[in-house]
Amino acid sequence: MGLAGKPLVVLAYHGLVLDTRSVLDDFCFVTPRKIDADLSFAVKSGWRLIGLREGLAALENGSLRSASVAVTFDDGFSSVVDLAGNILRKHLCPATIFIPSAHIRTGEKLWFTRVISALKRTSLSEFIFLGRTFELNDFGARCQASRRIQNLLRCLHPQAISGLVNRLEAVLKTGNHASCDEFRLMSEEECQSALLSDDFDFGGHSSTHAIHTQLDRQQLLHEISDSLSFSDNFAKSGVRLYAYPNGRKEDFSSRCEKILAGQSVYGALTTVAGWNFSLKNRYALRRFCIGPETDMKEILSPWRWQTARLFQ
Repeated sequence: MGLAGKPLVVLAYHGLVLDTRSVLDDFCFVTPRKIDADLSFAVKSGWRLIGLREGLAALENGSLRSASVAVTFDDGFSSVVDLAGNILRKHLCPATIFIPSAHIRTGEKLWFTRVISALKRTSLSEFIFLGRTFELNDFGARCQASRRIQNLLRCLHPQAISGLVNRLEAVLKTGNHASCDEFRLMSEEECQSALLSDDFDFGGHSSTHAIHTQLDRQQLLHEISDSLSFSDNFAKSGVRLYAYPNGRKEDFSSRCEKILAGQSVYGALTTVAGWNFSLKNRYALRRFCIGPETDMKEILSPWRWQTARLFQ
């Protein structure tokens, strides 16, 4: 297994919107202008833009001769194809989309987007949920309420999350409105269409976006295998890639890695921040989650590069 002399930095975006206020300034949504600026900065700073599969293969065989950046998008929001395609073509930068198979099949919104949507649409100025009082008297209060509720629910079992989001929508008197364009996921037809372009490739991102450490072994096996078999329909090659839902250190384990290895997965990506210099730990590859205020200058700084190499 080769040790490349240059780093591969992987960026993790999620959805795109024209105005982040439309999604209560949620971290998972950025504007097209933000992505364009990020990629422009990387190129001007001497970084090469590269496809994820190509970059990982170069890391493995030691042929990555330039500091490189790969772009990924988690969750399969339709806005990625609608709003990012032209930007990726402008920069000659292919991207990998990691899709949650069950949600793509059904079109069901991801739970955290339902939280945002309910808080955005409710006419209430205050409410009680999970024994806590939340004020909604201005835009900032709604943004704060969204962050607090997402943090409360994020690490619960998927069944518990679903029931609590249903309860939240009932408390806020909004219902589950699936028509919010910002949160619409790609259809299978849109995935197939995107595959025909040179802009996008696909990988697995679980079946229902369940946090893996909250599942028993049989549930985990289903989440991973269903996602991979589905994403195989849209991948450009037989090389399987995977991204853990949420992706923090506490969200995956060695049990996940064993299942991924058994499913012939080439590499799995986390959201643990850092640069990649090899595939020594191919099932815990590092990525930077990019939000509206993320500073690319800090992520790509030579100081970070020099520091990171000390620990490889």
